[in-house]
Amino acid sequence: MKEKYIDILYRKELEREKKRQDEIESCKCHRCEWSRWTGTKYTCMFLRCIK
Repeated sequence: MKEKYIDILYRKELEREKKRQDEIESCKCHRCEWSRWTGTKYTCMFLRCIK
C-alpha cells in the first residue's frame, strides 16, 4: 500500500528528532553542570570539557 504524504512527513520528523537526541546523548558535556545549550550542541568553558 502506498504511504500517504502525511505519514511520510511524520516519519521524517521522527527521524530528525531521533538524530537530534542521539547528538545530545553523544556529547561529552551533556551532563556537565556548567554547560549550556546553544541550540545545536552543548558547550562548556572548562578545559576538561573542551577536548
